[in-house]
Amino acid sequence: MMVAPVEAASLNAWVTTRPVKLTLALASVRDGDRTWLRFQVIDNGIGIAPENLTRIFAHGFTTRESGHGFGLHGAANLAAEMGGSLTAASDGLGRGSTFTLDLPLPTVATAATHGVAGPARATEAART
Repeated sequence: MMVAPVEAASLNAWVTTRPVKLTLALASVRDGDRTWLRFQVIDNGIGIAPENLTRIFAHGFTTRESGHGFGLHGAANLAAEMGGSLTAASDGLGRGSTFTLDLPLPTVATAATHGVAGPARATEAART
């Protein structure tokens, strides 16, 4: 989607005159028998148009003249390969956005099977 020049000028003026607020959040989220590590990036920037929310992770989609549309698509694919997800939310243009990356945390049994060092194993390894 191309933004009309008048809209672009208005948005650019709004962005440059408004103080930027960027919040990074990290949490563990329990969902049934799974625990997820959740990273969120929340901003008060120009936001995402509602019609673009369903398209921003598509290969080749971009709203920038010099963009290629690979970044968010690649990031979403990597999240999926790790068993997680990358999502975006926005209340529209001028309303900021939130990007959420959820990655599964391994269970104790999974960690032991895959040789992931827990606190006791890390301490033992440090002594040797």
